[in-house]
Parts: sequence; C-alpha cells; structure tokens
Amino acid sequence: MIFFRTNAGQEGLGHVNRIYSLYKEMKMIKSDFLYLFLVNSIAEKYLIEKGISKKNIMIFENYSLNEIKFLKEEKNKLFILDTYKANRDYINKANEEGIKTALFIDTLEYVDIHVDILINGNIYADSETYKNEIRRNKISFNKGFLGTDFLIINPTISHIKKTSNTQKQITITTGGSDPNNFMPLLMKVVQKSEKYKRNIIIGPFFSPHQIKNIESLQEESDEFFYAPKSLNHIIARSDLIISSAGSTVYEILYYKKPFALFQAGNDQRMIIDYFKRKGIAIINLENADNHLDIQTHLLLDPEYTAICKSIKKITKKSTNNLAKNLLKEIT
Repeated sequence: MIFFRTNAGQEGLGHVNRIYSLYKEMKMIKSDFLYLFLVNSIAEKYLIEKGISKKNIMIFENYSLNEIKFLKEEKNKLFILDTYKANRDYINKANEEGIKTALFIDTLEYVDIHVDILINGNIYADSETYKNEIRRNKISFNKGFLGTDFLIINPTISHIKKTSNTQKQITITTGGSDPNNFMPLLMKVVQKSEKYKRNIIIGPFFSPHQIKNIESLQEESDEFFYAPKSLNHIIARSDLIISSAGSTVYEILYYKKPFALFQAGNDQRMIIDYFKRKGIAIINLENADNHLDIQTHLLLDPEYTAICKSIKKITKKSTNNLAKNLLKEIT
C-alpha cells in the first residue's frame, strides 16, 4: 500500500501535480497495489478531475499527528510526503512509529529530521554544496534520490513539431498562483513591442481581483491563457519564457527554449543560484525599473540562446527511474 500526502492551496498545484505524476508512473509499473491520497479538500477536487476515485482519497486539511496514528495501523506501506507545510514533529513522529517515509524536499527549512528516503529531483541536488547544506541542517536519511536522474517530469510532455511563428512570442508565467502579485510587474518588464507578442498565463488559483487587474494591462497583441491544463504547446512555440524557478523550468529545459527566471519564494533560492551561475538571466522584481533589456539581451541574442540550450538535458526517463526505485522499497 502506498500513501501520498500533500495539499494544494494558495501556493498552487505544484506538489499535487508532482504526486499525481509519480502515481501515474508507479501505477503503470505496479497496477495491483493500492494507492491512497491523503490531501486537503482543494487537492481532492483537482485529483477527482484527473480521474482519481473518491474512495482512494482521504481528507486531511492540516498536517496533524492524528494522521500518523492512522498510518501506523497499516502494514507493508510506503508513505510519500510532498509538502513544505509539515513540521519537524510530524516527520520525526512518522519515523519513530516505524513508518517508512519518502520525503520530497525542495527547501532546507527542516532542521534535525530523519527519514528513510530523501527525494530532490532538482538540478542542483546531487552537488556536494547541497549535500553539505543537508548535513548542516542535520537532515539524515537512509537512502537519497537526488538530482535530475530522479526528477518527476510532467507526464503530458511530448515532442511537439516545430512551427515557424510569423512573430516572436514571449510567454510569461508565475505558476498556478501569484501570491506576490508579480504578473503586473512582469508585464511591465516585458513591455509592448512590435517585435514580439506576449502570452500571459493566468493560473487556476489567481483571484478574480488579480485577473481583473492583469486584464487592465492587456495590449491588443497579447494572448491570455486561463488555467491551461498544460503549458507544453505554449512553451514549445515560444521564443522566450519568463518563469518563476519552479517545476516549469524543467519543461522549458526539455524543449530547450531560451528563458529568464525570477524568484517567487524562499524554496526557489537554490535553483535561482544554480542558474545564475550558469549565466541565465535573473529578473529582480524588487526593482522592476532596473531590469534586463528583454529585446536585445535575450530575445535577439544567439549567444544567450546557446547558453540556455547548453543546460543539462532533461528526459522523461527520470520519472520512471524514481518510480521503480520507490516500488523496490516495498516489493
């Protein structure tokens, strides 16, 4: 039996998407296992839309120690935890109760925890610098699946035939939500131009007030995409993508597109640092008036395009690799 634990909310759908993608891969490999989702009501709605039966979903709005008591009663299980909302007591209690736990960790906010399996598929995670930071935070584990060999890539991603655009396209995305109200600033950074059109992504967790504010900035040539189920086709036809340093980065790398990043939260600090060292443009939204010249420095610069395309290759095999390794833990 495999339990997936995550939530959705103002922070968006990143964690739920990742868990769902892993579930799909694991179920293809081992269809006779029972897979249960422990999520909040917002995530439940999303999973049902994805085709998950309600009987395979249990509602837990917050991360409480009562969940651990429930999990303790089940035998031969793997508990896959993907969140930055659970605290140290929650994680360590699972360990104390002998619950085999695989923890996705994108931040280093945890201190003094132990898990059976630590998972971080980010591009920096197999570096000695990151491993040293883990040790400094007293994060211990029996087995680590670290780096892009264990990255969960969007299962809908696929090769898309290249089309020749009559006009350059710049796609701007903040992810599923925009808690910092960055989109209006980004539209200021990427100003109207005859040389390109702007694709504006409105995520499913944008508030009506945010949407109204963003729409007031719309130019005639802009194309708005409201809660798209996938960004694949949009990214594939774009000439430049401006994105937060979240999971969308790996879809961009898959399609080998030029991109610039901004930091949308503390959990993105290490990935921002990694790409900054590689020469990727980082937009400082605290000072949007003093930004890079999007037209000349990024969109029309073949050297910059070459830098973006030289970043590590991303393939779909990594999800399968992680799924197989996790299934070995209970078979």
